[in-house]
Amino acid sequence: MANVQLENGYFKIALELFEQFFIRDFTLKQLKVLLLLARFSYGFHKKVAIIKPQRMFELAYIYRCDIKEELTYLKQNKVITYNLQFGEIQINKNYDEWKIPYHKLFNEEDLIKLKKLNLECKKTAQIFGNPDEITPEEVCEIQTDLFVNNKQAKNECLQNTNNVVCEIQTDLFVNNKQTQAENTDSESDTNTPKYREIIEKDNSTYIYDSNKPQPKRDDPYLGKTQAAFCAEYQKVFNKSCYLNNAQRMALVEISYENPDFIKMLPILISKFSRIRFDFDGKEQKVGLRWLLEDGNWSGVLSGDFDSNIKNPEQEKENDGWTLQ
Repeated sequence: MANVQLENGYFKIALELFEQFFIRDFTLKQLKVLLLLARFSYGFHKKVAIIKPQRMFELAYIYRCDIKEELTYLKQNKVITYNLQFGEIQINKNYDEWKIPYHKLFNEEDLIKLKKLNLECKKTAQIFGNPDEITPEEVCEIQTDLFVNNKQAKNECLQNTNNVVCEIQTDLFVNNKQTQAENTDSESDTNTPKYREIIEKDNSTYIYDSNKPQPKRDDPYLGKTQAAFCAEYQKVFNKSCYLNNAQRMALVEISYENPDFIKMLPILISKFSRIRFDFDGKEQKVGLRWLLEDGNWSGVLSGDFDSNIKNPEQEKENDGWTLQ
């Protein structure tokens, strides 16, 4: 059993800075880079992390061919500063300078509500004893006694003691009629629930209406996008293209969001075949995982990696680090 104790080490980080990690639109790899930097900077009660050689980023599951790219991206967007010669990397705590936008699901009001909910639960637990000795069920019951002077409402809450947050807690801490209305029909509860009127964005079909004809979907295994991709890949690389399930599904998602994706394939595959990254003084190829699963295909098309395009006639054949 893990012996997790503060005496074994901990680090302090400002909450408003830590929140930026999950409310900004970071990729999974970028977030892992930031967590690694926080561990070896704030985790040792200092501002600068020493990460050398660069391959040590593999501890955060970052492939060698991706390390320089992710660090450069974070630096360009003023999230970090570094001196790679000495392996010194620092998180820019002035997050107002960060150029990474908030992710599309972030809502500041929801963040405030969640803070208020947890703060009120903490205060209630502290009033009646050691917070570590109070269970969520007891907190629910205590809050009912404190804030609800209605026996019927109290009984309903106590019947749901298996839930950490019951309906009465929601009414107490999220006193917002608009929030309550989101789960009901605006006209009457007796009418058809709103979820039956939700429309899928891409095919304009009612979710529960099985009588209407469904549009033909692009099958992830036999679809035309995969066939076109493999054909273009074989034309450029002169060898067969083998895709795993994640790469097949990625192609389907890309084609849904970009109807003209098949027309872009000649340019995409041509550029992809000539991209090389410099790792420890040695040029390395990139593979389909980097292109499709990691979502770098859009950067290839937009020219973000044009500086990494090499002339294949001037390099020796090298199959190392080809990530399929």
